Amino acid sequence: QLSAGIAHEINQPLSAIKHYARNGAKLIDLGRTEQAQQNLQQISNLTKRATDIITRLKFMARDQKAVLVPVELASVIHNATDMLVGDGVLEKTQIVINIDETKNIVLGDKIQLEQVVVNLLSNALDALDDSSQKQITIDCQHFKDHIEVCVTDTGPGISEAMLEQIFDPFFSTKRRGQNLGLGLSISFNIINSFQGKLSVENAVAHSGAIFRIQLPHRGKE
Repeated sequence: QLSAGIAHEINQPLSAIKHYARNGAKLIDLGRTEQAQQNLQQISNLTKRATDIITRLKFMARDQKAVLVPVELASVIHNATDMLVGDGVLEKTQIVINIDETKNIVLGDKIQLEQVVVNLLSNALDALDDSSQKQITIDCQHFKDHIEVCVTDTGPGISEAMLEQIFDPFFSTKRRGQNLGLGLSISFNIINSFQGKLSVENAVAHSGAIFRIQLPHRGKE
């Protein structure tokens, strides 16, 4: 399960690396060296990220307690959307982000939180593949003892039977051949390790699913 998990989790950074490498080559041919260098820097950043992901998955496999540090959610969300660059469905999808750029600080691990958001966004994009209206909304709300991030899509929603199994390892509804069914299971365990909660429900006002991440505040400022 660990080896399959690693294969799944590094798929997104590798896909992004492929996109930036292809773009970088085109930019060099066009003589746009400054932009090509920016693409190369992104490749370097994503390579480090893939290494960090493997390290953290190995850490989880040893069942060691996560070290929780303050993490800014706005940065997590923006980095996660950048990780999906080059996705064909994303290019046709409207992404709406409702979050203040500051004071959204939770306790967790930045790289792992980014992977959770990437997994939820990837899941939403798969759900939108055949939808005429393609929109994903990311909302951040503050409560007394936690911050909640909701990822809502305008897809067909999730059947009752699937709702009961969706966080099980290797359970998958994917059709694009990019997923082994581990993304949501790993995300569920990551959020649990941060003393938080990951849940899912169908939207009431429209079709689609809502994934909720609840994480404790960093504490008093």
